[in-house]
Amino acid sequence: MKSSRASRGARTATTMEMPVITICGQIGRAYSGLADVLLVKREGKGGGLSTLRILSTEFIDYEQIKKEVWFLRWLSHPNIIAFECAFSVDTDVYVLTPFYDLCSVLRVIQAHYKHGIPEKAVVQILKHVLLAVQYLHEQNIVHRSIRCSHILLSSNGAVKLAGLRHCAFLRRNEITEAHEPLHEFGPELAEGLLWLAPEILKQDLYGYGLLSDVYSIGITLCEMANGFPPFSDMERLQMLYEKSKGTTPRLLDSTTLQEDDAASEQKRRTFTDSFHNITNICLKPASEHRWPVARLLTHPFVRSMKKTRSFNDLLPHARPTAIRNVENPSNREAVNSATPVMWAF
Repeated sequence: MKSSRASRGARTATTMEMPVITICGQIGRAYSGLADVLLVKREGKGGGLSTLRILSTEFIDYEQIKKEVWFLRWLSHPNIIAFECAFSVDTDVYVLTPFYDLCSVLRVIQAHYKHGIPEKAVVQILKHVLLAVQYLHEQNIVHRSIRCSHILLSSNGAVKLAGLRHCAFLRRNEITEAHEPLHEFGPELAEGLLWLAPEILKQDLYGYGLLSDVYSIGITLCEMANGFPPFSDMERLQMLYEKSKGTTPRLLDSTTLQEDDAASEQKRRTFTDSFHNITNICLKPASEHRWPVARLLTHPFVRSMKKTRSFNDLLPHARPTAIRNVENPSNREAVNSATPVMWAF
């Protein structure tokens, strides 16, 4: 899997001492609800808040866990979720990553912006996501799961792309030296059908490549702006049919909604032409008509962001997750009494 270009950005594995942690509470679920996500406090030197995910190999495929931890350790970019450590306890794997106090964009929408987040916040999030995806694409990695639940935010303006367990390498043809398209469609992709590009869903001989991520970015733009992902009101077969025939989602505002549409909140706003334009570019049904990520970074909509601002300014209704607001985890006693063993790769 290693390449000379990719290895320049890789982390070097180091031997770490076992962290001493105190559990503050549960802040969510991961892996389609199969894993607890806990807020923990690291004790001692360099202590602070972290996120702990408890992944049970009884319910989650071991190779999927191993793959995600490998990518977490290996990738290094300011806009990709960082890695602290991973260790195993019996049949569970514990993965520690930094804590981002606004959690995911999805959580911000569900809790504070049910009709979508402001356009200026979308610009900032999009630019940082594009930088993260550009880094992945330079390593010939397709993310395959870009969506609001996999974009993490901090109040200070930081944006981190997560969901690395879905990543896949493009393989190079030894004869032509060109990168061959992917044809993989594992069960782990099934939960993200709404965000997947038509060429992935077709599962034909042509396969899919880096530009499939651009389509997912377009769906995510609609999700951020509208408050929900396109096609979410459809049955699975209808959604697949609409994507296969080239139905293009849209941003909902005063310029796209009809008089008889019921979405009154959306009708009172008007997005910029450049926002509509970049969304349409990302959502072209044919992948060859989409812009690559490097070109998207030159789009006027992205270039309109001059500097990174605090999300306290951009998302004033969003409130950071505080220790006093988290739920008590059901497995607190089991975690605190465990004798962990470092998990090495």
